Amino acid sequence: MPNEVWRLNELAKKYDGYNWEAIATELNTGRTAVQCLRCYKTSSHLLSKKYVTFH
Repeated sequence: MPNEVWRLNELAKKYDGYNWEAIATELNTGRTAVQCLRCYKTSSHLLSKKYVTFH
């Protein structure tokens, strides 16, 4: 799932947060556009810079 979240974030950037049908198709996980949007909204905080730590 972490890899999927990263890919979802990259696709959301590519499409400027629009066209969730295309994002769902390109992600190719079987999720609907609505499911992708919900996943993005609930997991995007995980990709925020303030939560990333480097060791």
